[in-house]
Amino acid sequence: MKPVTLLPLVVCLSTSALAALGGSSAAPFDGKTNLVCTVQQLFECDSYAGCRAVTEDVAFPIRHLDVDVGKRTIKIEHLDADLTSPIANSEVVQGKLLLQGTDSGIKGEAGGGGYTLSINQTYGNMILTVAGQDVAFVGMGACIAKR
Repeated sequence: MKPVTLLPLVVCLSTSALAALGGSSAAPFDGKTNLVCTVQQLFECDSYAGCRAVTEDVAFPIRHLDVDVGKRTIKIEHLDADLTSPIANSEVVQGKLLLQGTDSGIKGEAGGGGYTLSINQTYGNMILTVAGQDVAFVGMGACIAKR
């Protein structure tokens, strides 16, 4: 299928998605609504090997993020356990909702560090960065309002 023929389909689907969100695309991403975010691509970076894609074959450590605005937490679905991280800072910067915090990592394992979750207020696209002592993860995906 040619890219030109896909354009009407993409516009139609985008319009349907906005209608499903109540007609206002910015409302769910204003920092007042609970969200579910899904990481669709994940990259692991370190100073020795650079960055590389994390695939399903290797343990995909982060998949779904449950953002609870009222509790100011982000619950991370993990392979072994669910992790809950506090949101220390929340602000809107140039059309992006930024959520930031720190976490001590999985109990009993070395780790911990800081994170930033940047969510486009118009479309819900998100970029997650998590930085630890010797490694960083960059995740890309999307968020939707939690119902």
